[in-house]
Amino acid sequence: MPSRMQKTIDPLSTPRRATSLDRVSGVVGAASDGIVRAVSSVWFLVAVVVVFIVGASLMAVMQNYPTVYDEDYHVGIIQIYAGQVSPFIENASSYLGFGDLDRFGSFLYHWLMSFPLRAVDGLGFSLFTQVVVVRLLSVALFASSVIWTRALLLHLGVSRFVSHLAIAVFLALPLTSAVASTVNYDNLAQPLGAAFLLLVVRAYTADRIVAGRWWAVLVVGALACLTKFTFLPIFAVSLVLLVLRRFVWREGRSIGDVWRSIQWPRRRSVIVWASIVAGALVGAVFAERYLGNVILFGSPAPDCGEIHSDAYCSTYSVWERNERLEASHDADPLTVPRAIAFLSNVWIVQMVIRLSFFGATTVTGREFTQGPVIVQQFILIGSYTVLVLAAVVLVALILRRAWQPIIVSGIVYAVFIFVRNFSEYSRFGEPIATQPRYFALFIPILIAIAGVVIGRVIASFYPRGSMVVKAVVALCVLAAFTQGGFAISFFAFAEPDWINFGSPGAVLFDVLARLARLIIVG
Repeated sequence: MPSRMQKTIDPLSTPRRATSLDRVSGVVGAASDGIVRAVSSVWFLVAVVVVFIVGASLMAVMQNYPTVYDEDYHVGIIQIYAGQVSPFIENASSYLGFGDLDRFGSFLYHWLMSFPLRAVDGLGFSLFTQVVVVRLLSVALFASSVIWTRALLLHLGVSRFVSHLAIAVFLALPLTSAVASTVNYDNLAQPLGAAFLLLVVRAYTADRIVAGRWWAVLVVGALACLTKFTFLPIFAVSLVLLVLRRFVWREGRSIGDVWRSIQWPRRRSVIVWASIVAGALVGAVFAERYLGNVILFGSPAPDCGEIHSDAYCSTYSVWERNERLEASHDADPLTVPRAIAFLSNVWIVQMVIRLSFFGATTVTGREFTQGPVIVQQFILIGSYTVLVLAAVVLVALILRRAWQPIIVSGIVYAVFIFVRNFSEYSRFGEPIATQPRYFALFIPILIAIAGVVIGRVIASFYPRGSMVVKAVVALCVLAAFTQGGFAISFFAFAEPDWINFGSPGAVLFDVLARLARLIIVG
């Protein structure tokens, strides 16, 4: 006799028929699973990158020269390099309007881009065509950073679903297409920076020191610094952490044991020797420029006025502007209350607002827009959500070994940029260079952190339907892209005088503009 607590099964009973609610639930579950699988697929990311490249390339082909972000300055330096082979500019003081070029550390992008520019120039093409070629190469360089960013996020333990969605959101920001379609050294700094962080994390989490990997860290980090000097704090902090991890926090092993465990290249092949020689050359250039600057001027990036005469430096518009602002403003004290006020009321606000910020140079000057209101609201709410969620889990992340170099170098870099911006604000009386593009390397990482936190919350409170919620989130994000993501904001808000109608691609502008305005709500 079965007990009262046991269920009896009647072999003659018929199974319960599936209700319409069950069928709907099954369809929803299958659809949700399919959406999540699709986003997790590498083909989703490929599609996103293609959309980004197409949009940014159309902007590159159509926009007037020069665009914002000091494109004429960067093109001018590239043209100077196009007249020589050496990365060291000859008779640099004879070139007016560019500031210091003798000890300028951020020159790698300009030197590399001089080779395609001189090739196009040699074929007799116009300056605009030369600029368009460099713009398109810059789009390709920026897009290549996705490879390293994805590998980095996956190595940090972020799921493919969150990693792909985070990268897609980053590429969809109007700022990203605006920067990528411009001749600017940020477009080389982005892939080099992502590759460097990936190499550092792999070296930091490895069981032993792999000599080739550490060599790659040094070379790629030096190349990133030679592309943009603001990468120096990330480079320095990462190297310090690697040394501490292996030679100070040795987990009970002696330094001798650590040294004997180093994995050296097994064969001295041509590739190994070529890597050693190329790395040594990069190191020599890095030392000549940055260590030389420290020895000669006490700073890795000295001011133009410390190297050249005021008459020469005043031909550089940025230097002249700073001198004029400083002369007309009594420096404010660098106090903690003022720093907090600047952080909350100016710095963070401008960093967030300018994620949707783009513009153009016209015959009447520079014109700017923040794009559709709906995009501004998405970015405003999303940015503060990401920052709050990242701050909440900061301690938990820094306890994880793989995240330590990312978190520490990111914090030091943010402090470096903030202190630089705050000191200039105190000297000049207005914010200078408070640009979110300086944080482009860390933006997809921050978005991924927020995605992980949201995913954990969903799984905790709604475990059975977490897949459905993930699918809904993904669909909402994809729908939001249509409201000004990628290059859509540009075409919806660009004025005709922003466009060079001598460009073959400009014939599409009217069609794309009408289509973009039709898609955007409001």
